[in-house]
Amino acid sequence: MDKIILNKIKKIDWDVLEEAQQIHQFPVLVPGWESIINQTRKILGKKQNNLLTICTKGRIVIYLDCDEWRKLGHHTLNRICRSPLFAEMLIRKTTSKANKLVAFTQGIFKDNLNTKTLQELLALYKKYNFLHGNLYIYAIIPVYLDMFKPYFSNYLLDYIQQKIKVTKSKRKTGECFSILSTPLLLSLAQKEERELLRLKTREQVLRHAEGWRFLGYNFEGPALPNIFFLKRWEIYKKKKKSIKNILIEMQKRWQRIKSNQNKLTKELKIDVKHNRLLKILRNIMYSKDYRKLRLVESYYHLEKLLKAISKKMNLSLNEVRSLRVEEMEFRNKKIKKIAKARSQRSVFFVLNGKLPGEIITGEKAEKIIHFFRKKSNKKVVITEIKGQTAVSGLVSGTVRIIKKPKDMGKMQDQDILVTSMTNPNLLPAIQKAKAIVTDTGGITCHAAIVSRELGIPCVVGTKMATKILKDGDRIKVDATHGLIKKL
Repeated sequence: MDKIILNKIKKIDWDVLEEAQQIHQFPVLVPGWESIINQTRKILGKKQNNLLTICTKGRIVIYLDCDEWRKLGHHTLNRICRSPLFAEMLIRKTTSKANKLVAFTQGIFKDNLNTKTLQELLALYKKYNFLHGNLYIYAIIPVYLDMFKPYFSNYLLDYIQQKIKVTKSKRKTGECFSILSTPLLLSLAQKEERELLRLKTREQVLRHAEGWRFLGYNFEGPALPNIFFLKRWEIYKKKKKSIKNILIEMQKRWQRIKSNQNKLTKELKIDVKHNRLLKILRNIMYSKDYRKLRLVESYYHLEKLLKAISKKMNLSLNEVRSLRVEEMEFRNKKIKKIAKARSQRSVFFVLNGKLPGEIITGEKAEKIIHFFRKKSNKKVVITEIKGQTAVSGLVSGTVRIIKKPKDMGKMQDQDILVTSMTNPNLLPAIQKAKAIVTDTGGITCHAAIVSRELGIPCVVGTKMATKILKDGDRIKVDATHGLIKKL
């Protein structure tokens, strides 16, 4: 590969933004990140220029430019603090554009694609990429606030800490922040649970499953099977408490959360400006989870279109997920060979904002992969694992490393789930967890949101938990202080 490009990559201080299983370069990563780099400046007033992803047989690692993301994080925080209206606009746009995307893919899911030509199928795919990218350019901005460093959270934590001192409150900062940052709106997963609880017959549960199985699909599936819904429904039916009482308890829990927020706001004498910013944080958390699950629903719907394209082009599904729409339109004779190489191992990068980004394979890709592998293998002495408090609490338990759905079989009730990051396809394991610990993510990540819903301690953004801990380790999770220690 060009030594100049390799040297440019080596000069950047990269860090892992996200790791994910069962995902290829398309349709999520390449089109999404190219849209972000191309258009975010128009909205935010500052541009992201660098991004790199490594795909190895459906496992993706996304790398960010640390210096660039620090600047983006500070810029976004300043913009929101100066103008809360800007943050409120981002939340509205994210939600509306997520709804528009799903409305489009629902049409694809219901359509008879067998009657369409390849050109018509590719036109649908192209429109999907446009709608998907148009969502991402708004959705990425709150991510700058906390995915790499918790700028917004730290700002509010510092404010809460000051108010605790001024009011001479005996409460802990982490406890106060956990209460004040819990969203009051029901997530899609919570709505699904309430619907399930109200069902009377097996047939109703099966119909319910059809509408909600996308929850476990994540990027490339599989979706949740009927048995997932039937088992949960049967467990609820066997409980001593009536369904009505369970629903009443759920409602009371949310009433308590709201009451505690109001009480704490008065107790700490939180001013109007910061009360509004805390509400924005809660709504960002809600909208991120909503956007995530609406995207998951769109990926679930889109599989039907990708399968139709793969059939027309005599490509595997993973090969279609490794190609640009434009490449499939021109139908290069070597397209199958290109797609196969990318699906096995590929690197996508954008440097200095130059678009379109480059996708490389073979020896060129290996040089970059070798550089990042060598970088990640540097040994450090670890005395304790530290992350960010997402939900406070103190528990001890047994570690289970769960990175992909295949790992979930080893998860037992009350184990501590340790993972790179949680995704909806790990939901069955999450529901058994006593606590959650992640390598990546911030206060508004999926793990933080679901652990609030379940009321379990959670520490996010440790960077190294899955590398230091192993299955069977006994650990203490002091989520109030963001600390994990081996016992």
